[in-house]
Amino acid sequence: MRLGLISDIHCSARALMQEFGESGADYVVDGHTHYELVHHVNSAVVINPGSAGEPRNPRNGFRVPYAILDTQSGEVTMGSCDDPSRPVAPQPAGAGNTQ
Repeated sequence: MRLGLISDIHCSARALMQEFGESGADYVVDGHTHYELVHHVNSAVVINPGSAGEPRNPRNGFRVPYAILDTQSGEVTMGSCDDPSRPVAPQPAGAGNTQ
């Protein structure tokens, strides 16, 4: 398995995704945008777990995002949790479990 890591991106998303796809890495973990992402580019899986310090995704109520990569299966699981240092933001309509 080949793993690429990148942070502090200063080029266009399209150019960057092209680079990732041609990098020869199986997985590329990037950051900087503060938004969660799992994207397949050629044979590479690009993973951005989001930002623990500055969550910016209103779709998950600005909860702290994370990613888990199962290196055996190649499965990427995205999740989020509450940040105990911040007040809980209201969930968007229709979000969460319904019972």
